[in-house]
Amino acid sequence: MSRPLTSATLADIDAILVGLQPLLPSSVVDAGTNARLELAFRLTVVRLTRGGRDTPTWITGLLLLLESHLVRRHVFVSDDAVDPLDAILAADLDLRRNLWRARVTAAATEEGVHRLWSSRLGAARVEDFRWLWDLGASTSNEQAKSAIASVLRALLKEMSPDQRAQLVGSHENPDRTEFIG
Repeated sequence: MSRPLTSATLADIDAILVGLQPLLPSSVVDAGTNARLELAFRLTVVRLTRGGRDTPTWITGLLLLLESHLVRRHVFVSDDAVDPLDAILAADLDLRRNLWRARVTAAATEEGVHRLWSSRLGAARVEDFRWLWDLGASTSNEQAKSAIASVLRALLKEMSPDQRAQLVGSHENPDRTEFIG
């Protein structure tokens, strides 16, 4: 599998991924779902590693589709396919934040809200705390706000006392300071 991927052009990879998207909604599960997901995860990793900062706008929607299968757990996708994509999201702040914005937008359903606090791809990191706070404050969706608050509480548990003190000491946002306690 890796040999043909190394010689495929970005245009070819994009065409395959765009063609796969209609077959990836988590409501569509058939005999070929596992194979399509495995291919989509691996091609997405290749696309993001070879594409540099040139990330197509449709990639965030693709990431949501891929993640929907991980949340529902009705199919198997190997860690060998998922972990490299998660590593890319951990390292790429812009892509991770685009995914979080898309999650908030998609939080109109129970699955969408669940995805906010149980994300398997691009999980929130301590350095995302201020940004996630602002994202939660900017949404009018109360369920999304509540889910983001749960994520923020989990991040607080990961922070060192110095990191929490730094956030409180900044006095940028009295509500956030109170939340941190």
